[in-house]
Amino acid sequence: MSRRKFDEMSEYDSGSARKRRRTDAVEIEDRLESLIIRVGEKSTSSLESNLEGLASVLEADINNYKGKILKILSDCAVKMPEKTTIYTTLVGLLNAKNYNFGGEVRWSACHCGGGCSGVRSDTYVYAVLSCLPWVGRELYEKKEQDLERLLKHIEIYVRKRSRKHMPGLRVWRSDRPHPQEEYLDCLWAQICKLRSDNWQEKHIARPYVAFDSILCEALQHNIPQITLPPHHSDNTYTFPWVVFRLFDYTDCPEGPVLPGAHSIERYLIEEHLHNIIKEYHLERKQW
Repeated sequence: MSRRKFDEMSEYDSGSARKRRRTDAVEIEDRLESLIIRVGEKSTSSLESNLEGLASVLEADINNYKGKILKILSDCAVKMPEKTTIYTTLVGLLNAKNYNFGGEVRWSACHCGGGCSGVRSDTYVYAVLSCLPWVGRELYEKKEQDLERLLKHIEIYVRKRSRKHMPGLRVWRSDRPHPQEEYLDCLWAQICKLRSDNWQEKHIARPYVAFDSILCEALQHNIPQITLPPHHSDNTYTFPWVVFRLFDYTDCPEGPVLPGAHSIERYLIEEHLHNIIKEYHLERKQW
């Protein structure tokens, strides 16, 4: 065999090896992405068992695919907020296995901006209220006075805020058979109902409860204080809207009872449906 021919074959072989390595890496990343995205879906095994298994799989691949794993976890938390407790439990289990990795997990995506101070304030108040179904019980048990102080400030704000936009956003003139409510007023009423129920709800999956001993014994991280970004004229905030409903429990006499308009379950289910439509309205195959 000529020297030139040998060199050409060697170059081809090395190129093929590099291509195979790239292909293998892509396949592993795709597999990790699929496992992370699908955790929490219907399975013959329990959610807790699946989380333990996934945490072990990810731990084994952290050294080689840390950046990819961090990005997938971040994207999933933002795009599938209904599975927040599942992903926070997964991060907690990973932190117990690998403290350094746990310290690199940060969610800093901010989807708010501005036009006027009232809209900016409404956006942040809504963001705080929308978190309370997930953490309200923990705050009630461990930081009750701080929680009540926060709610008092929000109550004062909600009572004084302007509602001039309400007539222009109404879907129809009449409030019959179902009243139309301004979005922040409705959520505040739902949070008040949740508070009167001692922050107990029946919709959110809480797999972290099963791992309480593991998560409590793991080293904790100091989470940096969240600093609100300053207002800029080119920022955009969430537009206000009116909550209106077509159905209530009288429309489903033979099926399961629909949650009441001010129950937190109603808010959580509607938000879940809203997120599904928002994320997949262009993906017909996913439906």
